[in-house]
Formats: sequence, structure tokens, C-alpha cells
Amino acid sequence: ILEKIIDLSSYKKEDDVVPGLSPLALTKDTVCNYDEDLYGVLVSPPHSTRVYRKPAVEQVFLLLLLLVILGEFFSSPSLALADSVILTYVSDNPKKFGTIRLLGSFGWGFAMFIMGIGLDYSETFRNHPCPTTNTTEKNYTLCFVAYSLFMLAAMLIATQFRFGKEQRPDEAACTVIETRIDEIAPAVVEKARIRQLQVYYIKNIFIHFSRKKN
Repeated sequence: ILEKIIDLSSYKKEDDVVPGLSPLALTKDTVCNYDEDLYGVLVSPPHSTRVYRKPAVEQVFLLLLLLVILGEFFSSPSLALADSVILTYVSDNPKKFGTIRLLGSFGWGFAMFIMGIGLDYSETFRNHPCPTTNTTEKNYTLCFVAYSLFMLAAMLIATQFRFGKEQRPDEAACTVIETRIDEIAPAVVEKARIRQLQVYYIKNIFIHFSRKKN
């Protein structure tokens, strides 16, 4: 299936093409005998030799938009959870937290650098039927595959995370402050700790009265 999507020279049978199912490209035979009233308007991306049906492209766009929104919604807590796990592991030496976060950002940048090089050397049409210049296009399937592999690796690593039970979630702010205590004025640190203790005591009082009523 991947070869049929990437290489136009593989389209030799009418059964290989289903008009309107993006991102399947249309062959020259289909385009020459194309019925606009039946299949709709054809569109082509800038600097591209591929042709698609406009309604099919809009349908795929809305589907991808929905997937992106759902993905961002469910993945938004991941950074906070990862920070919480790191703070638990480096509780004996909180200053390591900044180094670990820095290495994480470096990993993201290095991965993007490698993917950019790979995309530069990728070609969508390896055997283009038209002997013209500048007919090679980028194969963005490489980006989707690499992203899926990275997310799979992240999921496998996340299964090994263990959250400590000795520290309440509402006490994590104090741990965060301790990681940069040398960079913050003592008065600011003291105010933050007092505020955290006030919130902690108010919650305990509220829980105590709630249990008393029940």
C-alpha cells in the first residue's frame, strides 16, 4: 500500500485507484477522463504534481484536526506528571532537576535536527513518469512514522514511572521551590512556604469538619 501511495509508476490498473479517497493520488488516465460534476473539483498542493479531490481533502483535514485536538487534550498532563516523577526521584538532590530538564530539551532539539536531515533526503516520487526537473517532493510519511516510534518509546518508558506515596501532590510546590532556592530571594521563598502551609492547614480543617458532619 505504501508503494502505491509513493510511486506513481505503480498505477497501471484502474482497480488501483479509488477516486476521492485522499491521500490516494489520481492517475493521468483518471484525470483525462475526469467528470467534475460526478467527483467534484480537483486541487493540487503548491509545488506539487499530485492531484486530489477537494471534498476529500477537506474531509481528511477535519479528521486530522479532530485527532490533534483530542491528542493535545489527553497528552496535556504528561509534562506535569513527568516533572512530578523527576522531583520524586531527585528528592535527595533537587538541583539535578534542572539538568534533567535541560537534557530533555536537548533531546527534542536533536531529534528535530535528525528528522530535518532525513526529510531533505526523502523523495515522494522515486520514479517520476515525467522527465522534468524539480519533480521530487518530500515524503512526510517519514515524519509521521518517526513521531509514532518516539511516542511508543515514551509510552513504554512511562510505564516504569513510580509515584511515591510519602509526598502529597499539594506539597510538590515546596519541592519545586527547593530546586531553585539559591536563585530566589529568601523573603520570597519564605512567603511561598507560608502560603503553602496555609493552604495545607485550610484543607485539613475543611476535611476535618466534613468528616465531623458525616
